Amino acid sequence: MWKNYLKIAWRNIRRNAVNSIQNILGLAIAFVICLFSVLYLLDETSYDKFHANADRIYRVNTDIKINDYERHSAKSNDVIGPLLKESFLEVESYCRFFELNEPFLVRHGEEYFKENNATYSDASLFEVFDIPIVKASGSGLLEQPNTVIITESIAHKYFGDQEAVGNSLDINHDSGNIDYRRPYTVVAVIVDFRPNSHFGFDFIFPMSDLAYGWNNYAGNNFQTYLLLKNGVDQMAFTQEIEHFVEKRLYESLIQQLGFQTSSWDTFNQAGNQLTYSLFPMVDIHLLSDRSGELRSNGNLRVIYILSLLVFFVLVVACVNFTNLFTARATARLREIGIRKVMGSTKWPLILQFFVEALALVGIAMIISLFIAVGTLSYFSEVTLKSFEIANIFQLKIIVFAVCTVVFVALLAGSYPAFYLSSIRSSEALRGRNKEGDIRNDVTKTLMILQFAIATVFIIGTIVIYSQLKHIQDQDVGYVKEQVLAIDNLEYLGKNAQSFKNGVSKIPGVLSGSIASSLPVNASELLGYFSHGPNTEESQSFQGRNWFVDEGFVETMGMTMLEGRGFSTQHGSDYRSVIINEEAAKQLGLENPVGQKIYTEVAEYDIVGVIQNFNYESLREQIDPVVLNFNDGTGEVAAFRVSEHADIQRVMAEMNKVWDEMAPHYPMDFYFMDDAFDRMYRTEQVMGRIGLTVSLCAILIACIGLLGLVSYTVERRVKEIGVRKVLGASVAAIAFLLSKDFIKLIGIAILIASPIAWYAMNRWLADFAYRIDIEWWMFAIAGLVAVGIALLTVSFQAIKAAVANPVESLRSE
Repeated sequence: MWKNYLKIAWRNIRRNAVNSIQNILGLAIAFVICLFSVLYLLDETSYDKFHANADRIYRVNTDIKINDYERHSAKSNDVIGPLLKESFLEVESYCRFFELNEPFLVRHGEEYFKENNATYSDASLFEVFDIPIVKASGSGLLEQPNTVIITESIAHKYFGDQEAVGNSLDINHDSGNIDYRRPYTVVAVIVDFRPNSHFGFDFIFPMSDLAYGWNNYAGNNFQTYLLLKNGVDQMAFTQEIEHFVEKRLYESLIQQLGFQTSSWDTFNQAGNQLTYSLFPMVDIHLLSDRSGELRSNGNLRVIYILSLLVFFVLVVACVNFTNLFTARATARLREIGIRKVMGSTKWPLILQFFVEALALVGIAMIISLFIAVGTLSYFSEVTLKSFEIANIFQLKIIVFAVCTVVFVALLAGSYPAFYLSSIRSSEALRGRNKEGDIRNDVTKTLMILQFAIATVFIIGTIVIYSQLKHIQDQDVGYVKEQVLAIDNLEYLGKNAQSFKNGVSKIPGVLSGSIASSLPVNASELLGYFSHGPNTEESQSFQGRNWFVDEGFVETMGMTMLEGRGFSTQHGSDYRSVIINEEAAKQLGLENPVGQKIYTEVAEYDIVGVIQNFNYESLREQIDPVVLNFNDGTGEVAAFRVSEHADIQRVMAEMNKVWDEMAPHYPMDFYFMDDAFDRMYRTEQVMGRIGLTVSLCAILIACIGLLGLVSYTVERRVKEIGVRKVLGASVAAIAFLLSKDFIKLIGIAILIASPIAWYAMNRWLADFAYRIDIEWWMFAIAGLVAVGIALLTVSFQAIKAAVANPVESLRSE
């Protein structure tokens, strides 16, 4: 029986080859999108779950609010981990990371290499996390000073096939002394960190080697992780931590900050906040977007959006399949009538249609797997991930593919199977049925649905790209174009100022600056400031503290609102600061120039106020920034280059100057506008995915539309012939065949517009600086949908209209 079903199915596929190809092609495109989307979702949701105790590992987050200053950090101070381990039985172990935020030099033999992916860590690293060790010199890793743990790739880079453990590397951590090197003994080689981990380091140094002002309650510079014992309630334990902060940390904190306040209650009643909370490690990648993250995390909203895209593309494909399958199956009414007269019951007919649907869907899935293999490199490029062919054929993907084939075949094949098998044999033998209008209404509804979904995709893509363009065109308070930045200035040692002077003389270089930080790649250096000495916390705020030279404001193209910039001609500028508008607001000063600002240890004169500038993503509000004068030293240099200059020539001349002063060390540079664009990686990925999915959804819908038009023309071929004989023009016939379809697409646009408006408003809510959704976005989307549909319909309609009526009117 099943063999006969398959034979009949194959014969029908071959007999209606064009219709079958349209059906298979539409499904294959949808399946490719589904396969890639599931591959992406599996990767995004797998982060950090490979650790044996992943469900018991929590990161300590810090939330601070003092006056109008508010900060949500993934970092905490150096004391919270040890104190919690000491004070609570619930804590099994803890581990801290102090990430090196600047590059360092490694010397091996006579060669120098720049590295920048390193951290200091507690010896409990291997107690908390599952990090496979390839080889180690023994126990007690990270307990001895001047030792280092490296990954397999770093071991191969420096030692090749030789044994790395027991050998040493000369490492320079002192940016102020380029000739300073310390030998570090390699005590272990570990497996390279997995891509689906929210952290990963090439070098791990003992925490005892870190030169740091320990017991710093006010400094949040460590990522702290707790391994809780089995059965500990996270929420209840977090409440215990809140009481612990009040009793053990608050008094030490206010003493270090110099606040004068009577109690913890007074601190909170003033609207201030200091909270340490636990965040599950397995949720960090998708749910955490705090300052101080170890890696650029994903976004749960992207997962939701992508899941909806997959669902709706699958709906479009199913609708397309149902319409085309039903249209062709309706042409087989006489076959159904004969089967019924010969004694066939309803269920064999239903099974026959399901087998045919299953065969078409199965062929489409097989083809989609081949397409996925061929386009995997493009998908990896779009998503900025590294996928391999083996990822496509993993068990989860294969199970998903099989379930999808069965699901789509049952879903899309149900309507034609049950509908056609229920037609009475007398009507089927006449090749028509009185319920035809009902089938036509269902087909129209399904067509409206698929074009509504396609239109939502088009509108969403337009909004995403408009928002990205808005971000690029936004006045961020500085001019990011034509600025070349060099972030390894520590290699120059005392020659930094000479390097700046030498580069500034290169034709085409307009200005230069040396600073501790630049916009886009802003440092985490924070400080507490107030309008008076020994003030209460209600008069203090926390802000960014940068050290810059006299060329900083000019090179960054910033706007000076009041006062002046720094100058070496003013010897007093070493005790002066420039503040941004937000800092002036926090101080409550209308005319801040000439007044003083205080830190815990010193006072400074305010000599200027600059316009607010965005040093982080435009998703974030602008915080206070205080610029200190520090002429000639810093971690990064920036040079503004004329737009008419030959960039390649300027860079070659810059390299010559660099090689004269640091011949053994590489110069590392980047363009500021490129770094700015990289902050919006998630939105760029969404834009590419949205554009690709929109094009595929439209293509699938058009394939279905073309099939339906072809079927309609075929059914009305004699009518068209009669109309032509009676004098109807080609344009009139084309309009007759097109108008009903265009009307349906117009209804789809009306349905899609409010849905798209709501969805994109929700997405835009994440941005502090966002566009308004304009009417023209819907107009363009509508014109695109109508235009593509009109081209699809008109092609087949005109083809039918110009055909010879003699052929169409000829009897069988």
